[in-house]
Formats: sequence, structure tokens, C-alpha cells
Amino acid sequence: QLLEELGLGPRHYGVTTDVIDGQRHYVIVNEFVEGEHFSPLINTLNTRVTPSMIEDIRIAGARLEAAGIQVSDPQFRLTPDGRAVLIDPEYFTFGTPGQTTSVELMEALAQRLESIMLVQGSN
Repeated sequence: QLLEELGLGPRHYGVTTDVIDGQRHYVIVNEFVEGEHFSPLINTLNTRVTPSMIEDIRIAGARLEAAGIQVSDPQFRLTPDGRAVLIDPEYFTFGTPGQTTSVELMEALAQRLESIMLVQGSN
């Protein structure tokens, strides 16, 4: 829900439960975001990278930093309409606002996306 409130993530609908193998599990229900998955482990993409995607990642870093949210495994969906939507906050933790490494990590990710965009432009 916080990612939605920060303008970074998909719409959050709530939490429900499901029974899997006889055990009850909590399930987070968010808007489905169409697009290609992008994370620090990905070096090539089929999606055409746009400058707005790179800017979205930088904005995410700044907003997370300001909120004191530490990101260790950022994952995005690169959408057909040119957005980068932050998803899967599984490894986010709370720290001191302005004292996390979220900006640096997102900047490295934005630079990787810029490199991919340059390679795509030469093809």
C-alpha cells in the first residue's frame, strides 16, 4: 500500500487468505501490471527502453530514500506505455529517512537501463 501512496507501485486492493496444502496463507492483492520484469540480475530486455522508464527508477530511489525505506532487491515492471513500476517489496526495510542506500542502488539500476537503451539504439 505504501508504494501506491508514494506513487511508485501498483494499486493495492488489500489482503486476503488462501489455503495451500492445508495451511492458511496471507495473500497481498495488487493491480496486475503488464510488462517485462526488470531487476538487478537482468542485462537484456525485449521491451524498448525509454527515458521515462529511467526517470521513474531515479524518482523511486529519491522517494524511497525520503521515506526511509531501504531496498535490497528492487524489481520493476517496464510497461508498454513507457513506465517503470516498482513491484515486489518483499525485501524492503524501514530505516532513517535520508540515510538509506536506496538512491545509490536505484541510480545503478537506472544506469544499467541506460546502457541497455544505448545497445537497443545501435540495433
